[in-house]
Amino acid sequence: MKKHLFYFTLLFSLALASCENDPIAETVTLSLENKLTAANTEWTGDKSGTEIKGEYGSTWKNQFSGSDNFFVFDNYFGDYSWGGFMYTNKTDITTTGATNNSAITGSGKNGKVYLTVNTSSYTPAVISFKDGQAHKFTGMFVTNATYAYLSMKNGDGFAKKFASGDWFKLEIFGKTAQGTDTPSVEVYLADFRNGKTEILSTWKWVSLETLGNVKSLHFKLSSTDNGEWGMNTPSYFCMDGVTAIK
Repeated sequence: MKKHLFYFTLLFSLALASCENDPIAETVTLSLENKLTAANTEWTGDKSGTEIKGEYGSTWKNQFSGSDNFFVFDNYFGDYSWGGFMYTNKTDITTTGATNNSAITGSGKNGKVYLTVNTSSYTPAVISFKDGQAHKFTGMFVTNATYAYLSMKNGDGFAKKFASGDWFKLEIFGKTAQGTDTPSVEVYLADFRNGKTEILSTWKWVSLETLGNVKSLHFKLSSTDNGEWGMNTPSYFCMDGVTAIK
């Protein structure tokens, strides 16, 4: 009996020591509160980044992080437009058009400052990590930007008012350390299929745990409203509470 107890105690001690030596996973949630000190302000980019010369002028690629200094966000700034990510604490939910970068919620989810995304093949919204390693995203909150929300609700000079059968979809996928794309997570920002008339107007949690460990996160928007030059629905949405395991 004493011999069995000795071996049990020894095995338990070894297991405990192994657990104590394992690194403790740290969950990091994006915070942008230190980025803007004044109310109703925003940052859409500047010309401090890398200049990309094009046929119709230059664009400057910037990158920024929050106070966590963990996530890295790509931003593209031009004289007349921006792409990728920007951050804002504006609360305007009534002004139509592309100059309004506010979330339709009128506020962030975890604080006053949140992200607005304008993604395309020319200015892709990409999230990576400061250390250049692969990490596991837990998830994030998303909602519609006021620009896209009002466009789908009422129509505008470029896009139609959504009707039966229409939808506006966000797909989120990662790139692994080997450079391959993961399967995507889909979120309907508007859904008028099967008798529904839903346009997302609250912060919705999107779990990304199924993506596994990735070096970067990517976003694709698609819609039933398309024209000769591509999607008519504004390619905007808003994001907050990005969370990953360090």
